[in-house]
Amino acid sequence: MKILLACFLASTPINLENVACPNWLPGTNEILPEGVTLSPKMKLHNALRCYCEIIKPAEIRCMEEFPRRQICKERTDRWVEQNLILRRNVVQPPPRGRLINLEP
Repeated sequence: MKILLACFLASTPINLENVACPNWLPGTNEILPEGVTLSPKMKLHNALRCYCEIIKPAEIRCMEEFPRRQICKERTDRWVEQNLILRRNVVQPPPRGRLINLEP
């Protein structure tokens, strides 16, 4: 019976809700009013706070609840990739032309 239950749980798709983070006013627990935006530096601070206070605890609760812990880790990794990994649009300069003198 335990094996059958384990197989059922392993084959059942788990719908994990996406964890959402509020935008806090810097240095407070108040949510930003509509129309107010954060500077890039403050957005990063907000994301780090969210990771520590919301994302990581949600991952721990998820791992306690679901037998397939990898799903919880993948959700956290996706959030980190989308919110904490800084990507700069680096434009590659065109290749430099070179002049070569060939003498016959």
